[in-house]
Amino acid sequence: MLPLKIELLSEKQLFRFILVGGLNTLVGMSVIFVLLYLGVNDYISNLSGYTVGLIISFFLHKYYTFESKNKPTINEVFKFLLVFAISYLSNILILYFSLFYIENYLAQFLAMLGYTIINYLLNKFITFKRVKLA
Repeated sequence: MLPLKIELLSEKQLFRFILVGGLNTLVGMSVIFVLLYLGVNDYISNLSGYTVGLIISFFLHKYYTFESKNKPTINEVFKFLLVFAISYLSNILILYFSLFYIENYLAQFLAMLGYTIINYLLNKFITFKRVKLA
């Protein structure tokens, strides 16, 4: 049996993850604001922006951040959406409990930081897992 090597943190990957997150946020918010400007309902605008953002995020993370060479699969898309849901739930829980102890701006920052770390690790080790042979 060959020994396996799993890299926990790659500075290049983390930089790309944050870059994609920033781009994803910019595109998603742009979609929301354009739709609002065009008179589309708030909830439809929000859902549309997040949907476009998730689609862009999936493909950029798959091919750019985690450098996957495989075609996307339904299983991979499901894992990506599940990771998003877990990360977002973690964000809400961190925010909820933080608000008991610290002011809301810092609580929002901690919740976003928690979301980012959890989302990165789960996508790295579950959604786009790559095992290198040592």
